[in-house]
Amino acid sequence: AIVRRKKIRGGKLFRMDLSSDDDDVLAIAVMAISVCAAGGILGADRRSCRTAPQNVFAIRNNVWEGAEACADDGWYRKNLRLRRTTFNQIVDFLTKEAALSGHRIPAENAFADMRMRVAMTLAYLAQEGGFQATAALFGVAKSTVIKNVHEVLNTILLIGHKVICFPKSESDWQNIASKFEECCGFPDTGGAIDGSLFRIERPFEFDGWYCRKGFPAINMQATVDSQGRFMEYSLRPGACSDKNLWKMSSLGRQIMTIVPNMMHLIGDAGYTLATYLLTPYEIFDGMPKDERTYNYLHSRTRIAVEIAFGMLKGRWRILKGR
Repeated sequence: AIVRRKKIRGGKLFRMDLSSDDDDVLAIAVMAISVCAAGGILGADRRSCRTAPQNVFAIRNNVWEGAEACADDGWYRKNLRLRRTTFNQIVDFLTKEAALSGHRIPAENAFADMRMRVAMTLAYLAQEGGFQATAALFGVAKSTVIKNVHEVLNTILLIGHKVICFPKSESDWQNIASKFEECCGFPDTGGAIDGSLFRIERPFEFDGWYCRKGFPAINMQATVDSQGRFMEYSLRPGACSDKNLWKMSSLGRQIMTIVPNMMHLIGDAGYTLATYLLTPYEIFDGMPKDERTYNYLHSRTRIAVEIAFGMLKGRWRILKGR
């Protein structure tokens, strides 16, 4: 069935465990994607985040100091949803990249040093309580959280392309294809692509933001490798279908120069069959066995991207919407 499907192409063209030390860079990549979607959520509603001066208050606590002094992972897992070792590597990575990009790095004796600022950002992304809950967790004013979170997000957005990118060499592409084939025998696959909706608050200008399910959303298209690591993404308003999102994305316009010859991506029936993008056969009663087998193997291979989206929303709960 696969051979037949490749003839149609013309002959040319997870378990994902973000808590393991080997996947620290992946945690950064997923965080960067979360930031992009969170940025869309924040930017969609143009109302001011300011609070009346008489209502600005903060109950100081030593929770963060206690977490830093303790060698246990418990606080980090509960509030930041990652291990302390992973958090340390993210801080080191962001500190280094911020210095290289010319961003100001807070002094070690500053009230909120780089570690605390990154922790605030991760807590904000990992929980559904927003800025107010994050401020209460760290015992600081809400305005402090907003300022620090925005600074860290801006740094992440500038360096996201360094960790969310397609392979640079032919051997890296072949390695991805080999791991996809090990899964269930589907050959020459360079990535799995799909779209997912992220619920947002209704924007002031809401035209085009309502998705097919009837709520305002951001539609995100992403491509992952066999391990569920994000290699590319594109964001559009919720009313944009997967097919149109593909056509408007940089990947859709430049696919022939990105994916090596004789390799392809795999996507669901929402995409159009092409030499570089394989989709399943149309399902109908009495369909041939080889087509049913092809669809089964195609689905087993494509599930990597669905798992990746599930892990993304499960890890960074702000993406579940409000």
